[in-house]
Amino acid sequence: MEMCCNTISFSEPSAAPDNVRGRYNSSTEIIVQWDEVPTDKQNGEILHYTVVYQKTQGGEKKRKLVNFPTRDVTLTNLAKFSLYSITLSAATVKGDGPDSIPIELRTGEDSK
Repeated sequence: MEMCCNTISFSEPSAAPDNVRGRYNSSTEIIVQWDEVPTDKQNGEILHYTVVYQKTQGGEKKRKLVNFPTRDVTLTNLAKFSLYSITLSAATVKGDGPDSIPIELRTGEDSK
């Protein structure tokens, strides 16, 4: 008779963090917040999140790593009154999971 053991195989997350949302903080900053990857889709211990953001009108793609368990980040040095596309993914020791659905947020205008 064969003996079987309960081994857990770890892999990258099979879902993106839930409920990605944000708001402008100033004319050059956006605050992004999110909820955890659903427990049954984590596939191991989440180590960090990767926030990818880009100005929608031909901007350079930038990345920011956020260590677990933090679930918010302030993106700084952004262009004033500009629209940014933002995605988020989570990572385990095995790699990055899928990107979230992009959200678009605009930085504010300087007060007059």
